[in-house]
Amino acid sequence: MGFLLLEVPLLVAIVIATGYYCFLLPPKYPENIPAIPFWVALLPFFKDVDQSDIFRTYIDKPLRKHGAVKLFFGAQWNVLVHRPAYMAEVFKDEDLFEKSGNQKKIPHSVLAQFLGDNIISAHGSTWKTYQSVVKPGLQRNFDGTIVANNAHKLTRLLRDAQKTAGSKGVPVQDFLQRYSVANCSEGVLQTQFHPLESASAPINVMQSQVKMQIFKPIFMNFPVLDRLPFPSRTRARDVVRQFKNELKRALVESHDKVPRGSDGLGRRMLDAAESGVLTEQQLLDNLTVAFVAGQENPQLAMTSMLYLLAKHPSSLADMPHLTSVIYESLRLFPPIGQLINRRATRDTFLGGDEVLIPEGTYLGYNCFSTNRDPDAWGPDADEFVPARWGKTVDEIQTHYRRRRARGEFISFHGGRRSCLGERFALLQLRITLVVLIQTFKWSLDPTWTDRMTPVLSNAGISIFHRFQASFIHDGKGTLLFTSGPRKQLLEDNWEVINSFIHLQDSSGLRLYQQCQLQDGVAKGLLLAAESKDNSVGEDFEYFFVQLILDQLDFALYNPTEAPSSPSPHVRVTGKIVSLFDSYLRYQGNEDKWEAGGRRVFEERVRHFTSQGAQIQLCLPAFPCKSTNTNKVTGTSPDRGEALALNHLHSFVEAVEKIYKPGAKLWVISDGHVFSDCIGVDDAVVDRYGEELKEMNREIGLARGRLDRVDFRSLVDLFKLTDDTVAEEVKSIAKSLRIPAITHHVRTKETEEAELCRQILMAGTQPLESVARDRLKSNDESLVALYRGFSRFMLEDLELHPTTLTQTKSQRKKLSTKVAFEMILMLFPCFVRLSIHAHNNAGPKFGIQLFDASKVRVVEDLSPEGIPMASEDLLHIPTPWHNSVVEMEGCDYLLVTKAKVATHAIACGAMGGEKAVKEPVLLLQRAMSFKPVEEESFYDKAYQQFTQVFAPLPVLVSVGLIIAYRMKV
Repeated sequence: MGFLLLEVPLLVAIVIATGYYCFLLPPKYPENIPAIPFWVALLPFFKDVDQSDIFRTYIDKPLRKHGAVKLFFGAQWNVLVHRPAYMAEVFKDEDLFEKSGNQKKIPHSVLAQFLGDNIISAHGSTWKTYQSVVKPGLQRNFDGTIVANNAHKLTRLLRDAQKTAGSKGVPVQDFLQRYSVANCSEGVLQTQFHPLESASAPINVMQSQVKMQIFKPIFMNFPVLDRLPFPSRTRARDVVRQFKNELKRALVESHDKVPRGSDGLGRRMLDAAESGVLTEQQLLDNLTVAFVAGQENPQLAMTSMLYLLAKHPSSLADMPHLTSVIYESLRLFPPIGQLINRRATRDTFLGGDEVLIPEGTYLGYNCFSTNRDPDAWGPDADEFVPARWGKTVDEIQTHYRRRRARGEFISFHGGRRSCLGERFALLQLRITLVVLIQTFKWSLDPTWTDRMTPVLSNAGISIFHRFQASFIHDGKGTLLFTSGPRKQLLEDNWEVINSFIHLQDSSGLRLYQQCQLQDGVAKGLLLAAESKDNSVGEDFEYFFVQLILDQLDFALYNPTEAPSSPSPHVRVTGKIVSLFDSYLRYQGNEDKWEAGGRRVFEERVRHFTSQGAQIQLCLPAFPCKSTNTNKVTGTSPDRGEALALNHLHSFVEAVEKIYKPGAKLWVISDGHVFSDCIGVDDAVVDRYGEELKEMNREIGLARGRLDRVDFRSLVDLFKLTDDTVAEEVKSIAKSLRIPAITHHVRTKETEEAELCRQILMAGTQPLESVARDRLKSNDESLVALYRGFSRFMLEDLELHPTTLTQTKSQRKKLSTKVAFEMILMLFPCFVRLSIHAHNNAGPKFGIQLFDASKVRVVEDLSPEGIPMASEDLLHIPTPWHNSVVEMEGCDYLLVTKAKVATHAIACGAMGGEKAVKEPVLLLQRAMSFKPVEEESFYDKAYQQFTQVFAPLPVLVSVGLIIAYRMKV
């Protein structure tokens, strides 16, 4: 028995070692170039990481230094070439470095089934046969009016999308895909798919499904797995088969009346198949590759071109020729970044005798790298400089031919096997650029993050990060209203999406619906299907989504009737916007209210005024009192909270005077989201919240109306206020085994608050690896904020029981850990009003909590003193981080740090006490005032911390689904 137990692990070890030696161990030759670790190719499978980051971190430096590297891809080791001189050799001798595509390299793979044996990857006599059919169809004179007509259709689609988006950016990728499909199908194949007329055209939907199924890192790097009967790969093969058959069906149907002998590529392919020159399979394979290359490559090129022009708008003013802009865009962002489809037919060398290439070795090249070679293009090789191509047409074309011959510009590849579709691609790019530049002014969405790899989210795989859109339909299939980051996708594909019950198996999407029984109206969520295993599982997802759907509120009061035209409501809407601007809006640094924020705010208000409905406002605030006694004098709401609540009530009153339905302001008050991070017991948070509600009720009574301002918390959102429901939720949550939360600071948690935190984190937290990557990025504001949190925790936890027995080094380590725990919660949530000083471009708008006619927020004990502000952390002063000082002989109440007043008393500059009935510091002048120490950086960091995280209780209700869509 002992021998058997020993043999099993030994056998496993031998199998692993053999597999590593045979497949993963880099080959000995070529000897003088390095090997990129095989696991680099697998990084996208284990975490969300951009291709450009992988390239810069692991490949770029050795590739440029040695001119070539050994790279693991497609279940084998390849030589990836960079040096232009080497590239010229590879392109020149096609018999020595023969084409050998996936149909030869990995014939059993789904990718090989998709593209098959085609003109791009074939060699020898087979290639010559394909060339005789395809080349005349691609190198003829094309009719530019087809592209021009489609370009004008594209501009109309983009204009409509921009109207819908308002001041927000419009994702152009889907539009450009539909546009390039139209150009390729009509201009090259003479086939009609009608992609611009309908986003849900079969070809659009099927193409998206193919992309989702094929390009998965684990199967790309280990195609042997395609041999195994995984359900996902079976579905992938079915999708590929359907796609290819749809291409042929449309081709045959479109050419029923096209005479034989036409020079169009579609007609030539059909004639070749009917005459026996091409087999049925060869027709399908070459038709597929013609469509994919003719559609996707121009789409990628156009996307890059528009991105560069939006990023460098000045280049439009001084560009000498359109062609130079196109060439420069193709140089920096080649449509095919990397291609490995050459095979050495015998032992040979690159660069004379520099790099030995053994027979049978697969070679490829990275266009992105070679096109940016600094030895060829100079120190500004990574910069967008269209003028580098020349000043005249002749100069540009001469420069272009020279660069291609030297292997320095390889976007269209090179030699006899250069791209046959180059002529049509350049024609398409020229016409597109002219039409779009004449029609629009381009700029990058300021929230855009540069990435080479397209993703639905760069933050995680939780339900929150996979959220695509929410919707209402009439119960019979008619879509009434949509919201969310990809609502356009939902609207364009609604007929297809609504026909599925579960979408995740076929399209990468997941649909949830819930019917409102009283009127039959249904509401729902559209999520991206999980790309990786989620520790909480599908049962939790269903539970969490149901919680969300129960709370989902679009603020549509008669959803079967669309909001009326805005024209009757323009006047009152404008008055409300102006009231907010003058009464409540906080103006911080780089304010963009007039540059577009006002328009966004007006759109939010109009959502309600167009329905004649009460305006709903949402403000995450009032979490709990700071633990720092240098800032505040206690744990209960005091004069500061009373002043802030009165100011909010008075704003709502002012709205009522100009708009009869009035407004309601929801305060999302819940310090439970992060109280465990800062050492505040849940019971203390609960007591603060209850006392705050009582204070708000008394203010409402005094002002004659109780419902102007109201409160919600995590406990409300998760329905834990109802004892019966609470017990049911607790029971379900326990059975789902929701992951526990690690508490680095000792606090006393209540069962309800801890359960809320667990549910919130399980449903919304980002990938930890992404959070760490963000902290390693060049986002200076984020990194500075994180460091501020660490420094703040080091000071604020100094007297906490957790840290009393720790050394300074241990406390510093703990503070960094806690700060990282908090930063995990920092990612986007969509709120409307905020106590954080945003630039007011929308959708969040910062507000001031104190009435400036009665209160001065200052750094010292003078109403004319230095205003409290922080340029680095952009905080707005709040009552839960400050104290109110009433000073004898002063016309204003002062809001400042408690230590400013207590220090003044201690040093004899002032006399005073803390009032008991009305919590406020009362000061009398004792002698001439002496300056006191300035507020420390740590105090400022602490205030920023709570202001950033105050919105987090509505990550679920507002951020994930715009649940309280109280948009103003």
